[in-house]
Amino acid sequence: MEIGGVMTKDDVIYSGLWREKLEKRYGQNQNYRVPELYTFVTGTKTANWRADLVRWIHSVPLSGRETLIRRLRSIDQFRQAANELTFAGQFIDLGFSVEYEPSIDGLTPDWLMTSRHHVGSCLLEVISSNLDERTEAVDASKARLAARLKEIPVDAVVGIRLDRPDRALDDGDIKRIKVVASTWVSDLSRQPGDRLAIGRARISFISAGGGGTHVRVGRTGPTTWVSGHKLRNRCRKKAKKYTSLVESRAFSFCVGFISDFRTSEGIEELVSAVWGAYEPSWVRHPWGSLVVPGGAAAADAPFTRYRALSGAAWVTRGGERSWELTIVKNPRAERPLPI
Repeated sequence: MEIGGVMTKDDVIYSGLWREKLEKRYGQNQNYRVPELYTFVTGTKTANWRADLVRWIHSVPLSGRETLIRRLRSIDQFRQAANELTFAGQFIDLGFSVEYEPSIDGLTPDWLMTSRHHVGSCLLEVISSNLDERTEAVDASKARLAARLKEIPVDAVVGIRLDRPDRALDDGDIKRIKVVASTWVSDLSRQPGDRLAIGRARISFISAGGGGTHVRVGRTGPTTWVSGHKLRNRCRKKAKKYTSLVESRAFSFCVGFISDFRTSEGIEELVSAVWGAYEPSWVRHPWGSLVVPGGAAAADAPFTRYRALSGAAWVTRGGERSWELTIVKNPRAERPLPI
């Protein structure tokens, strides 16, 4: 693992021959051709997160470790896998033993966790607020367009919007937009507020100057938010799927939410999704926060419909190296979480 430029020998995920192949394949590529996994593995901003993943992976039994490592190295699966291990890591740090994707009565929850005092076991399903494939494709095409525009050797800042935000740009579109935008932004008479329409793309001229050597891209469209309705539906589906298993085996059951790389939510959205009214009481603990919902519960809320659902949890960055765990307790649950 690379920490401050030093590789540590215990990195079983992102070092060795696998990393050499990754760097050889993508190291010379321009930014718009580099997959997100490459940026995650080689970037300095994610070095501490990678170090945490390496630390936690050693607590995962060998039966599931190889599968998890393979997914952590997958271009398509690494984000979900990193989120799953990050969530389990909060409980590993609390002394829980964990098992990845155990097969229990025909189902494979993400994690089976047992407390250090053996007072009970808990099933954990981790839900990343990942966007649908269409939105992922649109975001990726805007990122490729932004990278192309940054190659233009003009000291200026521009913004990007798409007329049809539900449709991605193909590589041919992106090349044509760059060619036209290059001539347009190079015009010395260009003023802030000027706009250029190229196909479905709308380029806005934000400012000139600033001491740079190439175009900088400011706004790329509105921030994508995942609605509480979507979170509620995902939680309900998980609770419905695992209710029979939880009741027959006397497990507690928790769903965990973690924001993905492109979405923004908060604990307010989570409480509203699983309960209804946002009138919580907070109790601070050394491991994080326990939230007990208050106010009126929605009739279709997961906490109302599924007493087998013990709680919902939220993980966020608490600092440069730390993580913050917040657990929302289901007041109507049959079994409490063993924490």
